[in-house]
Amino acid sequence: MSTSLVRLANGVLAVGLLAGCTTPVVTESAPSVGPRPVVTTVARTPSSYKVLLPPKDDGLLKNRLYGAGKVAGVKCVLPTDRQTSERAMVRYATAFIVCLNKGWEPVVKRAGYDFSPPRAVYAAPTGPTSSQCGEMEKDTGAFYCGAENGIYFNWPGYAVEGFGPSVQFLMAHEYGHHLQSLTGMADGYGERYDATVGAAAQELVTERNEMQAHCFAAAFLGANQNSVHMSRVHRSNYGHIGTGSSRASGNFRQWLKRGFTGKGPAGCNTWTAPAAQIK
Repeated sequence: MSTSLVRLANGVLAVGLLAGCTTPVVTESAPSVGPRPVVTTVARTPSSYKVLLPPKDDGLLKNRLYGAGKVAGVKCVLPTDRQTSERAMVRYATAFIVCLNKGWEPVVKRAGYDFSPPRAVYAAPTGPTSSQCGEMEKDTGAFYCGAENGIYFNWPGYAVEGFGPSVQFLMAHEYGHHLQSLTGMADGYGERYDATVGAAAQELVTERNEMQAHCFAAAFLGANQNSVHMSRVHRSNYGHIGTGSSRASGNFRQWLKRGFTGKGPAGCNTWTAPAAQIK
């Protein structure tokens, strides 16, 4: 695969692939003024070769994770100091990843997959940051790099008191991509994308991938509402940080609801849903 970095016109997201890096890099936009939902759109750089036969998609359509039960309720211990420095922000994000590990490990193991936690949460400054999957620039908030099993976190955009809920959802979403990597869904996504012809069809594939990560995030938060000290407002938004964008309604909201109320991955099979439920 060629080394490249794709940036969408709205500047929200970038995806990078390097040779030997089969997992797409997902980046989230950092908040600007006040808490607002993390807006996610994703693109994936097509490989330099074409897949002539469509993939079987069993790892996406019939993944064992869907039937592995609910996310565990865990005791989530989070820092209470002000989140205004790199050290404080990374400490908070890392502590939340520990909570996610505890909640998801039993589910992954019940599905018959090996479990391993993300390697680390890496702090990223406002300038470009190199990783094995590409660079993160100042207008992106976070991405998961499958080649490193790590999450890159552009912390300055979130270093505002009261932004804990936005960091929680951001980390839970990136962890959703980690789950896709652990269970083979990331590879299945790559195969399906490479077998898909046309920009509109490829966008639908990537939206399915992103909606699933959102649903996984909501599933953890739904199972751990009290442990993460979720407010009434965030409960009403199914764990998301607000309703300040169009993505907080419609299909996006429905996938959040499925994960949040189901408290597990059973309702997160975006790959069998009609296209009208994704776009």
